[in-house]
Amino acid sequence: MSNTDFLSDLPAELLSIIGHLLSSDDLGHLLLANKTLNERFTPLLYATLVFYDHTPAQQCVRTLSSDTSTIAYERDLASLIRTFTLKFERYGMADEQKAKFARRLARAVGRMTGLQHFTLDATFMCSPMVCRALVRAAAPTLRSLEIKPESKNWWGIADDSTRLEDVRPAFPELNSITLTLWEEQPWLEFFQHILGSRAGYLHKVAIRTLNADVAMSLLRTTAAWPLLDELTLSTPDLSLTSLPATPNVHTLTLIAISDADSDFVAPESFPNLEILACPCSLLPAFLPAVAQRQRRIRTVRLDGAYYARDGGDGDFGWESEHPDWEELCEVLTYIQYSGGPLTDLSICVHWVDIEAFGEEMGRYAGNLERLVVVLFDHPGNEHKFGTLGKSLFAHAPNLHTFVLSDAPIKSTDSSLSFFFAYETRKQIRWLEEWDKHTSALKEVAFTTGLVWTKTEEGWQAPKRQVEESDDDDDDDDDDDDEAGVEEEAAVDSDGSM
Repeated sequence: MSNTDFLSDLPAELLSIIGHLLSSDDLGHLLLANKTLNERFTPLLYATLVFYDHTPAQQCVRTLSSDTSTIAYERDLASLIRTFTLKFERYGMADEQKAKFARRLARAVGRMTGLQHFTLDATFMCSPMVCRALVRAAAPTLRSLEIKPESKNWWGIADDSTRLEDVRPAFPELNSITLTLWEEQPWLEFFQHILGSRAGYLHKVAIRTLNADVAMSLLRTTAAWPLLDELTLSTPDLSLTSLPATPNVHTLTLIAISDADSDFVAPESFPNLEILACPCSLLPAFLPAVAQRQRRIRTVRLDGAYYARDGGDGDFGWESEHPDWEELCEVLTYIQYSGGPLTDLSICVHWVDIEAFGEEMGRYAGNLERLVVVLFDHPGNEHKFGTLGKSLFAHAPNLHTFVLSDAPIKSTDSSLSFFFAYETRKQIRWLEEWDKHTSALKEVAFTTGLVWTKTEEGWQAPKRQVEESDDDDDDDDDDDDEAGVEEEAAVDSDGSM
């Protein structure tokens, strides 16, 4: 008996487990073995299709839109898809190529009768023809929709005779929608109807557009979002006072909104807000010094700050807006006005003096459990890192994670980093000095490329082939220091912190 015959005789439940452990390439090879395995594994292979490149996406769409009589076993492969994602930019295509791809995509989408999650953020692909096909095929099953419609300038190229004025989609299962719209976006009525008809059931909404009027025309389709848990808005000059009631929003992300007056957000808005990501200038509007009821915000992420391990350079660039240290310190004074303990803080700043950083942050660290600091330039007074034990960590009894990100520096050249990023002997001395003032600290990073983890044996990091800098500070290194950094220990890495 061959191995493939043996597999074919296995129970369906066991085959399903095996299939979920295989890569897409391995699945593709296995289903070619015989008809039984083809029948078992083809639905699994096509259940989730994600493309970030034009060429494989074009090849797949060609197959999905083909006549079923030309496909092995005459299967309608598009009907097997549950998650479909196209996310890429492709310029320089001839108009005829664009139109052909768009028409094929519309035919393919029109067959996705079991589709649950649809993402279309691909150049020249999202036209009214595709949207109409989506409504026709996936209306009963669609749960999440992320879409970037094309501008009106391109519709004629797609030979799109279908229109959306008369289409009023009903998506009874839809609970998440993300829209990225142009400044002048026709067929708004199509999206207004979706938002309005599903207002009482949506859990996640994200709207990105440079036109505040376009955003408000969508947001005003209902008086309330009673179940909405997560809201993302990226629109300059947008005021939050006219938003529908959001009694249960726990996560709010604001992008490209930098100025806020006293009426930017109503006092009664977002009463249950817990996680706030916004430009630092907006934080005082959500945590005012005087309020009848303060919001219990526990996580704050300012100016897009986050930490990505393994050398990630994030989305930072030198053209990004980021505050100076004095401006940030003024904003951080509002942390004290949260109605509950703020435990997670991520900040972006151009440059800091390490000694001043420790003294200032020590004032706000009493409840912190995690602190992320993204710097656009090398910090000053790096020889003062050891003093953070007394100035910062002694005042932060719950702080278990402290990471510095040099992602903005790496965004221009991935080979760059902080001057001290891989000086591990120097870092181990700082960590041991901090241990004199805190027992809570468990995870520390001085760059996106190296993470220290506290174990029973002490501070450990993955072994790296890193050239140590020769400076005066290393003259007093002893054998214990070298042993501490030469031991290798596993550090879990999920790609982000």
